Amino acid sequence: MSGAEAAAIPVVDLGPFRTGTRADKDRVAAELDAAYREVGFASIVGHGVDPVLVARLQDVTARFFALPEAVKARSISPTRHPNRGYQPMGNESLSRSYEAVGGVAPPDLFEAYTVGPIGRPDDDYHRAPAAGRYFEPNDWPADPIELEAVWTEYYVALEGVADLVMEVFGRALGLEEGFFVPSTDRHITALRSLHYPPTDVEPLPGQMRIGQHTDFGSITILLADDTPGLQVAVGDDDDPEWVDVPHVPRAFVVNVGDLLSEWSNRRWRSTRHRVAPIALDRHRTSWAFFHHPNYDAVIECLPQCDTGAPPVLAEPVTAGDYLWRKLEALTV
Repeated sequence: MSGAEAAAIPVVDLGPFRTGTRADKDRVAAELDAAYREVGFASIVGHGVDPVLVARLQDVTARFFALPEAVKARSISPTRHPNRGYQPMGNESLSRSYEAVGGVAPPDLFEAYTVGPIGRPDDDYHRAPAAGRYFEPNDWPADPIELEAVWTEYYVALEGVADLVMEVFGRALGLEEGFFVPSTDRHITALRSLHYPPTDVEPLPGQMRIGQHTDFGSITILLADDTPGLQVAVGDDDDPEWVDVPHVPRAFVVNVGDLLSEWSNRRWRSTRHRVAPIALDRHRTSWAFFHHPNYDAVIECLPQCDTGAPPVLAEPVTAGDYLWRKLEALTV
């Protein structure tokens, strides 16, 4: 990788924001603001997540994906919920969710396991018709038996990281502390692990390990191993350069999703990305925490970001409606 490519994905240390002075917090907010204005992606360190927990997550997930296909299939959502349970290889094509991609893309080369919100109360808000299917139970596998406990602990830890990053975004805009909390305190976030098995079969024309797309919500917090493949689109939208995202030990790759881009009126970029079919002789595993606002949060340009330019989305939309439309487009 060239020095220019590595520099395209900034590394931002959240440690000074967590524990530093007001000036430290302002500096981190400015760094994050610049990263997401320029490329929409950054590698985040100083996030405070215990590396021991990360190692346990990696171990238990690897053991799940190593199970026979028939065993993993027991964890397919009985209601075919698109954000629950096991998804076998060939079931999804992420580029179908990106409207600018013409034609029908071939299936992506991954299998996945996904859970939704954890530890939510059984109350009127979570049972309301507008809540749709966002709070359906998770389909935890019986094997490995400890997967539920480890994933639950990690999900809760990542909720804290997401809250921290959203607080940094609020400070970058000069908003009052906790501005985003009322829109994200009952979020509909999914935690998904994507496993890209090795293969000696030549991919179909245009087939990716995961096709080009933008993410849908506020932010995505990605943990990945060191197998290459993740790339982001920079430059001309019609003819982008695909830049490799370097692996930074103990870092999360954090990118802006469509709805945060809409909130900021494109101040922050929801950048296309993909996992290219390279290093096909190696396993690649990642864990994506797709942080998504409350289902009833109305997403529209914040007054602080109104420059007179057209918004990303033509009209205000609720976070729940936007996500479900995108999920329905994924299934092959």
